[in-house]
Amino acid sequence: MIDDLDRLEPERAVEIMEALKTFLNVPNCIFILAIDFNVVLRGVRKKYGDDFTEDKGRAFFDKIIQVPFNLPVGAYSLNNYVKRFVSNLSDADQDFYMRILQTTVGNNPRSIKRIFNTFNLTRSISDSESLQDANKNESDIFAMLCFQKRYPRVFEDLAIETRGDQKATDYLTTLENDLADDSDTWQDLSRNDRISLTRMLVEFGEHFGYNDSGGKHDSESDDDQAEERLRQALMNVAVTSIRSASNDEQEEDPTRNAEDLRELRVDANGITMINSDGKYKKSLLAGAKLVGATLDGIPIDSANWSALSNAIIKTYASVIERNDKIGDGTSGDITHKHFRYFRDEHKAESYRRNITKGDGSPLKQSNIKATEVMVDGVKGYVVANHMGNAVNLEGVKNLIAAYAEMNEIASSPVLVVKFQR
Repeated sequence: MIDDLDRLEPERAVEIMEALKTFLNVPNCIFILAIDFNVVLRGVRKKYGDDFTEDKGRAFFDKIIQVPFNLPVGAYSLNNYVKRFVSNLSDADQDFYMRILQTTVGNNPRSIKRIFNTFNLTRSISDSESLQDANKNESDIFAMLCFQKRYPRVFEDLAIETRGDQKATDYLTTLENDLADDSDTWQDLSRNDRISLTRMLVEFGEHFGYNDSGGKHDSESDDDQAEERLRQALMNVAVTSIRSASNDEQEEDPTRNAEDLRELRVDANGITMINSDGKYKKSLLAGAKLVGATLDGIPIDSANWSALSNAIIKTYASVIERNDKIGDGTSGDITHKHFRYFRDEHKAESYRRNITKGDGSPLKQSNIKATEVMVDGVKGYVVANHMGNAVNLEGVKNLIAAYAEMNEIASSPVLVVKFQR
């Protein structure tokens, strides 16, 4: 019986398997190996080259393993497993625990056991006496813990960006929208990871109460409660974060801050990075802190991303009033990424409440805002998606281009945005 082969370096595991096949292929001698096929594939590629396809890797595996048996992970009963670790759960809470497990750690018993061990430790550390609903607090902690363990870099980015006035609800909603729109946010995640993360975010929205897809969460008080619960869960789970202790030191390091300070330029010709060889990607703004902004060298309101959106909308309100098809350019149809002008406040509010994504699915209402503007002395309203913790820069670029064309100016206005990762 040979266990834990997949804990070796992949190429070493392959060498052992080859040695067993070559030197110990003798009568009445049976070897039972416990190993992950993916480890074998990585080892074969490292030893024989990256052009070794998965089919070749499986053929190599089949030559050595005569009787393969896959553990029936899909047949495991999560219900019973959850009950072993958490007692006195209602049916609804138990269903939630299982759904959040399936969208994060999956059905692997060892991973689930580790999550619950960490969960029990976190519960004993966190102070829940001041919380009115202890059971809800525990499910909040569990959800956030699964998030942290499955997507540590995304979790860390959330924890860092919400230390100031950035709302956790806005961050998560923007992330979900970007993933659904297949933007380049977190492109280093695999396709399966992006799908699982999206499903997890949907569960988060329903559980914490900031996703109003069912029409149940549409008031500011609901959003405030959701924000409070998210921040409380973040605080409780942060005690298990290995890197959290060092983040404060990094934040105080002026050298690091200087390296993370970036600038981008937006004009009619496009969006470019200033003093950087890299190209602009929307993922650069995901979770970034706005430092300042200027329009043609004049500072504009940049207290936060939403304030910057408002300032730009007010500046180019006359352009939006004349052309309500200005958006980010990804769709010819009117979507949540377009700027829409209304003279009637009630019509603006009705549009704001009923706007959807391109596929018809609902949006986070607190991100869709109606900005009061003045055009030729007449009050109006521009409805736009403020996108939580970023700005629709592609739409702003098109606004600037439309303004230059409407006023027949050769050199378009220039927006410079400074932000910190």
